[in-house]
Order: sequence, then C-alpha cells, then structure tokens
Amino acid sequence: MDVWTVLQQRARRSGGAPLVTYLDAATGERTELSATSLANAAAKIANALRDEYGLEPGDTVALDLPLHWQRSTWCA
Repeated sequence: MDVWTVLQQRARRSGGAPLVTYLDAATGERTELSATSLANAAAKIANALRDEYGLEPGDTVALDLPLHWQRSTWCA
C-alpha cells in the first residue's frame, strides 16, 4: 500500500482531526494539518509536478527540504 492510499483512508476516517502538528522552535508558531488538508495539499503538488514538469505517477523525485510542516505535504 502506498502513502497516498493510506492518506486517503485516514482522511475518510478522521476528516478534520489533526494528523500533523508542527511547532516552529524559533517563532513558537504551531501548525496543525488534518489528513484531509494534507491530502488536498499533496494533490495540488502532484498536479503541479505533472502539469509543469511532465512527471507521472511512479517517476522519481529528489527532495532537499528544510525541516518545516510543508515538508510533509511534499512527502505525501
């Protein structure tokens, strides 16, 4: 089972409940993402990668991202 399938299942089960919580140590900013929000963000990124760069499911992408809550949307 892939990450996208697990995320979709989790979104159906828990909807708006927090799935990812990120606390920025420098600013004290707290960000929470539900499975639904994370799935929506991941879908937007996937669409952009397909539309802008011609990538397709199964293509390999290397990520070099700082520690931040947005990292989870790219990894999903």
